[in-house]
Amino acid sequence: MITKSLQGSIAALILVLTLTLGLIALPASAQNKPSKTKPGKPRLVVGIVVDQMRYDYLAKFLDNFGKAGFKRMLREGTTFTQCNFNYVPTETAPGHASIFTGTSPSGHGIIMNDWYDPATIEKGIVRSHSSVEDSLFPYSGVDPARTKGRGVSPNWLQSTTIADELKAMTNGQAKTVGVSLKDRSAILPVGKSADAAYFFDDIMGNMISSQYYLATRNGLPAWVDSINALQQPPRYLNSATGWELLRDPKVYHAADGPGDISYEGTYNPTDKPVFPHKFQVNATSGCADFKTTPWGNTFVKDFAKQAIIHHDLGADEVTDFLSVSFSSTDMVAHQFGPQSREVEDTYLRLDADLADFFKFLDKRIGKGNVLVFLTADHGGAPNPDYANDHGGSGGWTDIPLLNQRIHKRLGDMRGQDSLLINVKGHTVYLNHRLIKARGLNLDSICGEVVNEVEGFPGVGKAYTATEVAGLSPDTDAGKFLKNGYYPGRSGDVLWLQTEGYQQSAYSPREPFRYKKGTSHGSHYDYDTHVPLLWWGGKIGRGAQSKPVEIIDIAPTVCKLIDVKPTSRNKGKAIL
Repeated sequence: MITKSLQGSIAALILVLTLTLGLIALPASAQNKPSKTKPGKPRLVVGIVVDQMRYDYLAKFLDNFGKAGFKRMLREGTTFTQCNFNYVPTETAPGHASIFTGTSPSGHGIIMNDWYDPATIEKGIVRSHSSVEDSLFPYSGVDPARTKGRGVSPNWLQSTTIADELKAMTNGQAKTVGVSLKDRSAILPVGKSADAAYFFDDIMGNMISSQYYLATRNGLPAWVDSINALQQPPRYLNSATGWELLRDPKVYHAADGPGDISYEGTYNPTDKPVFPHKFQVNATSGCADFKTTPWGNTFVKDFAKQAIIHHDLGADEVTDFLSVSFSSTDMVAHQFGPQSREVEDTYLRLDADLADFFKFLDKRIGKGNVLVFLTADHGGAPNPDYANDHGGSGGWTDIPLLNQRIHKRLGDMRGQDSLLINVKGHTVYLNHRLIKARGLNLDSICGEVVNEVEGFPGVGKAYTATEVAGLSPDTDAGKFLKNGYYPGRSGDVLWLQTEGYQQSAYSPREPFRYKKGTSHGSHYDYDTHVPLLWWGGKIGRGAQSKPVEIIDIAPTVCKLIDVKPTSRNKGKAIL
């Protein structure tokens, strides 16, 4: 948990940076100001999301950051030290949707990374789907024989985004683009009217898109094809040196040694969680490991720069929009945990990537003509075993065992004839079609499930969906569960997680990673408290300690660029 003393120390650090480093001159390239735009209005808005970045990382890694990345934002911009999420589960898809729509899952409908759709269950098809899954819009830039009819789009999103409102306000003149390794992290931020959303193909190591944005399978722009032809991800992975430390080992706060095996996962069963990490691209996994290295962030940064150039973002007086989501911070943390040297090195490298990106913005558009915000889609929990060994407490919630317990309680068999569909996140999905066909009472079945899950390790107070609707918003359960609940998509029984507990991000079929590293999803500070930094244009300097919520970002951007709030906005402008 992030204490008040730590929060105070971070605020003090920001003040010191503002007073001492603020006198450092900008590079000459930044002083050559490009052509002016309308007073007070940026030519380009850049929304940066650092996947799974806890707020306390700013202080934890600050002494090893350079002057031109995170420190530049802290020094020259405005920092909100008390920005939190207001719902559960805290995951990537709802996090990105909430940042860019100004509302919680109860408004935008993206409740988790993936969930069970009642409409498909009614047809007897019991499987979950992702937050952007849509077979009507196949991938662009991928052989359809490999994707087998799969596709993606923003159509599950039930609110407009900042980018959508900007498009509408400018009669389509504004250009809006999303970039990330993850499809959901590229698509959800820019919504339904974007010019493009680019994301990573794990197997081939290419950047691809959806035919929702680019009309044909071969519809990738020539510049994207040129980048893909370079095959940079396999080149990174096949390098002789592998992933080495960026800095001298002596400057790192985190340890790196044989003892890490107790807490950190590995890339394969024979690997060890120590530097350097060596890789080899093969036909089965392709470039999947690339996302779990800091090179993934560098690749996204370089691609985002090319997107600015080739989409002519920020080139005229009509404000454009770019979202950039750095996913590798999340993937590295999942595998190694927040206590690891791998996470620390990833952030030092990201800091250098940000410095390079800001220098590019200086030269091409000018700091005075951009509005940049940086935040995270969720935080990350301490590794439970590490916490237990270092004076804390925690544990792993055994979801396979919980599924077995519920099946036994309901007295049915697993499979298509089961009353239980699955435990997903912090919720239980029941088979409404089968319950109705058997003439059973849904409320009674839900009550049985509540009695079974309460008291299970990691499960706090449990509620039926009907009970959640009646909870007071003044309680943790009422606030976090109600804000995360969307009728027709959320499950039948929901709960708040016990502090210190988490579900493994990996399957028991991967023992070299199962119950290693970390995950996220709870309503505790380590999962909800994230950075919120503003920089560029007329953004002032300093730190603000007033409590704000992640849903306040979108209305703030809308106010600053003079467009109306998003369709389901619930946040407030804070600048």
